[in-house]
Amino acid sequence: MTACSINLSIGDSELTEYTFCFMANLIKAFGPQFNSFVPHLIPSLLGTIKEANGNALAYESVEEQYAHLLENDDAEDEKEDGFDGKMLVNIHTSVVDMEKAGLAALCAAIGFTNGACEPYTADILETVEQCFCSWMSNIRSAAAECLLPLVQCSMSKYPPLRDWQPAEHAAGDIAIQEHTQEVVTVAVSLCTTALQEDTEKDSVASAVSAIKDICEFVGPYALCEDGGQGNYQINDVVMTFVLLLLKGKTQCQTLVDEDAAGGGGFDDADHDSVLMDAVCDFVGMSAKCLGIHAIPYLDAMLPEVVKFAKPTRPTSDRAMALGCIAEVLHHLGAEGCKKYGEDLLGIIREGLKDPAHQVKNNAAFAIGALAEGLASAQLGPGLGGLASKYPELLEELRPMLTDPVARESHPGMVDNAASALCRMISAAPDALPVGQVFDHLLYPALPLRADMVEAMPTYGTLCNLILRQHPDMMDPERLSRALTILVAALRDDAVTPEEVKMSVAQSIGQVYSSLGDLAVQAIGRLPADVQSALASVLETIQAGSLKPQA
Repeated sequence: MTACSINLSIGDSELTEYTFCFMANLIKAFGPQFNSFVPHLIPSLLGTIKEANGNALAYESVEEQYAHLLENDDAEDEKEDGFDGKMLVNIHTSVVDMEKAGLAALCAAIGFTNGACEPYTADILETVEQCFCSWMSNIRSAAAECLLPLVQCSMSKYPPLRDWQPAEHAAGDIAIQEHTQEVVTVAVSLCTTALQEDTEKDSVASAVSAIKDICEFVGPYALCEDGGQGNYQINDVVMTFVLLLLKGKTQCQTLVDEDAAGGGGFDDADHDSVLMDAVCDFVGMSAKCLGIHAIPYLDAMLPEVVKFAKPTRPTSDRAMALGCIAEVLHHLGAEGCKKYGEDLLGIIREGLKDPAHQVKNNAAFAIGALAEGLASAQLGPGLGGLASKYPELLEELRPMLTDPVARESHPGMVDNAASALCRMISAAPDALPVGQVFDHLLYPALPLRADMVEAMPTYGTLCNLILRQHPDMMDPERLSRALTILVAALRDDAVTPEEVKMSVAQSIGQVYSSLGDLAVQAIGRLPADVQSALASVLETIQAGSLKPQA
């Protein structure tokens, strides 16, 4: 740190940039061990960033810069051609790079020092606000990336009263404390202004992502305005501008389109992809945060999202749209699936047949979420008509589960297809031949290998089929295969989440105690190494380390 201080005192912008980059990595590596340096680092960082923000641009009269061109008989003609009265902007790129590195170091310091930067929150917000006004879009993006760590820093000092709940704003009961609310209000306000005024897609994408990321940590408050006395209203400005982004009608989209139409030849595809990915992620998060209160906004947003799923769109757009649809259905549950399920089913099924594995992956997740949501809506065994389509859906999922190449090259897609099938079975177990589905589709595809988010619905379905003694699973050979999958999920080298391992182990204990001779026969068919692993699980339960579920 002494060497870093010496480097910073020299005043060379390039050396300062490299020093900030080194410090950012140092902070990430040492975390809270770096806390003792925070009182010295933060004021220095803020001062350098502010100074750089003011010195990144230099303005000079065009007439002065090109005076040598005007010292001739044609001087008056040149003025008439447009030199006269205009300014030349010089961008000091080394200063811009230094400022961006300083923001990266600031972001690391806020995020990795476990709340040590909290006393500097007001000063940091003031500096970040100035950077949001920078002429350079990469500086505005870097400033937006500091906002979530600032919120997390406040939460480390002022912990939430409880975990946030979807739509908690409707009851006027907000989980985060007042100090964090103030930080969130300023952060979202900065991002909202960016949505309204920024003309660059990358920095607008950063602002949208910042709001979405803050939502994930603080819940509905990030999308609400406090009207006083516990009266929280959804922030219409944010939701309206997200809709405009989906329609391609904001400043950052229309100005670029005009430039391209003028023959500039600007290829904006990458910026479009980054921006729309951020927007669709936000749409899914709004459903998670606001619950059914998001529906009035989703009524307008989802038709715009669906446009990106058309076969003529690029693969990345189709995958993005199906992923957004899946998240909305998953988070809205019964109400969302009843309202949107019928209209969205066609586009989801097209996704299941898409040639791109990314699209099929998200479509599989969507069909599982739809089945699960309709089951929770208590529409009866027919799931509002979805169960009658199970045979067709099964055939559309089959290629994902039986392709020998896919298991190695696209394991996430296989995991999502298996999970979708399990969710469908849980929702309507009589709508499919469970035994055949297990033998020919689930057994070859499991255990999960990549997407552990699907662990609970997948393994939970297998456990429930066995514990509820579904007739198709009461065959010793089939039960033995199911136990092989469940034991594999419990191995030390398995990446199954710990809470899922606990649930599966408890279920195995119940299987052993409740199925008697059938369980003994099934265990006797297991390979020796699987029997040994299973015995270890049972011994742990008998010793009391794991207590079977009631």
